[in-house]
Amino acid sequence: MRKENLKFIISLFGIALITIGVGFLLLKEKVPQGAQAQENLSDGEWTCRVIVPEGLPLQRSSEILNGVYKEYIKAAGYLESAISSGQLTAGALSQHKDVCDFAKCVAEADNIAPDLILGVKPLLFMDFLKFDGLSVRPPICAKKDCVGDPCSVAVLNATIEEMKITQEALKGSYENIRAIFLDKTETVTYDLAQDPKDIGNKLTKKEFVEQSIEWAQEELKICGLTQAERALASEGKIQQRKELLCLEALSSGYYTRPKPWSEKCEQECVAGLNEDCVKCLKECQGDSFLAKLNCEMYRLPSDANCEPAEVCCVTECADNSLIGQVSCEICRQKPCKPGNLCCGEVCSEGFNAACEACLCKDPLTNEDLPKDECLMKVCAGALENFMCCYK
Repeated sequence: MRKENLKFIISLFGIALITIGVGFLLLKEKVPQGAQAQENLSDGEWTCRVIVPEGLPLQRSSEILNGVYKEYIKAAGYLESAISSGQLTAGALSQHKDVCDFAKCVAEADNIAPDLILGVKPLLFMDFLKFDGLSVRPPICAKKDCVGDPCSVAVLNATIEEMKITQEALKGSYENIRAIFLDKTETVTYDLAQDPKDIGNKLTKKEFVEQSIEWAQEELKICGLTQAERALASEGKIQQRKELLCLEALSSGYYTRPKPWSEKCEQECVAGLNEDCVKCLKECQGDSFLAKLNCEMYRLPSDANCEPAEVCCVTECADNSLIGQVSCEICRQKPCKPGNLCCGEVCSEGFNAACEACLCKDPLTNEDLPKDECLMKVCAGALENFMCCYK
């Protein structure tokens, strides 16, 4: 087995273990939280501000395995097609004279038997004989060569070309699987960085999953309650907190806006959402999930750094005539001016319908995002993420 293939099998096995292990690592410290998270939330108003990204590594692990599985399915289809084509060609070659006429092939025989030698020692009185043995080769024959071409190469060209195409397709699947494991396509953000110097570096998908687990564990430590803390919380001596699925927190109205925080605004936002905090958040300097989401929620259309996406080709594409369609197509080949989201006015009351409509735009095209993609955006990249909720 080639070393590259062995590495991929080992990597695939490792990702499978990660997928299983993610749940164990995340649930290991939150067993008491599991029951607590299922409590009736009608016993008071809860506020959910901070994402606990337990679902992110699980979702991304699933995406990796799904990508590999799809490539294996495609490769199996390529091989099945090649085998079927080869069998059909072999059948045609052997059964139809108009494809292969073996009468055109005249075999030449070759004697493959060994020489049998009979040794004779002349007697004294027969020394006039000039030989001392007898050599014989029995007529044991086999085909030596075939003169003539029973099959036209042209007939086989289609099958040969199909085999070449299959070979290239298999090579493509192999390269795609290599890319899944080896290409560094994920960017290190503040949330994932183990060291601030790592921000902006690239990770493989597997490395992204591993660092997502660490991020989730850090948030779990903050949100989880010890046995002693739960007793104090039940007595009202400390603030109660529990986890709730992000989508449930949104639908119940407990997650109305993210925590007003950015790694670039820690001092300004230490006292909560005040004028200095909002001013800092609108500058959009942070790289973390909260920094980016707060930037879009508090930046106003009148702010200097607000640059809406330029909607291109409206005039050119309004004409339905043939000339208009050609002009529209030419126009769309030119890049439009990308923009950013400035939802401060409509999001002043939190996640309402108007705020959602603004946040759920693609800043590069100004087009609406799919519903799930929008929900993933406010839930830190995965619908299965949890919120840390306080009361």
